[in-house]
Amino acid sequence: METSEVVRLLTRRFRRGLVIFPTLWLALVVFAGQTLIASRNRPWGVAAFITAILIGLGFHQVRKGFVLAKKVSANPRIVYWAHSSSQRLPFSTNSLNYFMLHLRDGCQLEVHLPPTEMAKFIDWLKEQNPSVRLGPYDDAGPMPAPMEHDKTA
Repeated sequence: METSEVVRLLTRRFRRGLVIFPTLWLALVVFAGQTLIASRNRPWGVAAFITAILIGLGFHQVRKGFVLAKKVSANPRIVYWAHSSSQRLPFSTNSLNYFMLHLRDGCQLEVHLPPTEMAKFIDWLKEQNPSVRLGPYDDAGPMPAPMEHDKTA
């Protein structure tokens, strides 16, 4: 798989949000300003302002995911552990399957892809980063001995 195809696969979820969230945020800020200043309708203005804050936080999350997806596609060696997981959707009998990537900088990225594209992505990741841990993270190594000052009497 080419790097450009990986970028397309990983950023597909985020591209819509990068357009929709700022547009909604701007519309809500204008509406809040118009209702608070011009028409002096405080309840609608406060509601629009609070909603604009929530939309801004949503944009921050989408942008963070987009940046992480670009970072992983440019440098797959930043992934140290990857595992599949599923999440039960509220008020539904269906579960959502996704692949969680844990990065060396402490960030996490959820990858939602159809099964055929997911298999291609996993193969690409293993090829580009042979040291990646796949599956459950188990620490099979021996526990280090406690330091002298850590022992309690």
